[in-house]
Amino acid sequence: MTHQDSTIRRTADRIVFLYQGLVQWQGTIQEAFTTDSAILKQFFSGSIEGPIKVAK
Repeated sequence: MTHQDSTIRRTADRIVFLYQGLVQWQGTIQEAFTTDSAILKQFFSGSIEGPIKVAK
């Protein structure tokens, strides 16, 4: 996971993840870190591979 992990755990009860102007995922902190959601996994890992398109 990236540096967002500790900040998110300290400051939030729930997460709403927006991408391209749409809610892609929402849930509790615990759900966020245990989800099978590819978009959340990519965000937390910082990977350039996955459903979030990275500008080149």
